[in-house]
Amino acid sequence: MAGKLTPDDVMAAVEEHMGGSFVWGLSDCCSAPCAAFAALHGIDPMERVRGTYDDRKGARRLIQRMGGLRIFAPRLAQDAGLRSGGGVGTIGLIPNGTGFSLAIGLGDLWAAKADAGFSFVTEVEAAWCV
Repeated sequence: MAGKLTPDDVMAAVEEHMGGSFVWGLSDCCSAPCAAFAALHGIDPMERVRGTYDDRKGARRLIQRMGGLRIFAPRLAQDAGLRSGGGVGTIGLIPNGTGFSLAIGLGDLWAAKADAGFSFVTEVEAAWCV
């Protein structure tokens, strides 16, 4: 998407890519925010691992093999050519109560995948932008 993104632009991508049911490998706590990010920027941070798992066990195995999401997320961002930085339309690492997941920035809020649709959080540990 050309030009400066607005929170409305991001919300449209969130609703499209994060609004449905939670499905491992297709629309989960990492793949859904990355799909919304890809729709906005044409870059999929999960491109190199997309399609490599389709259940909770497979996702856990991938994340553990990569050293945990706190290590894996920055690697994915680096591989995608992203740099550190927050703001509207960025991808971020957020605590989720049992570990970490990814979310997409709307400014002061972050949209994260939930069991049915998405939810909003305010805490982010790290973020990356184009």
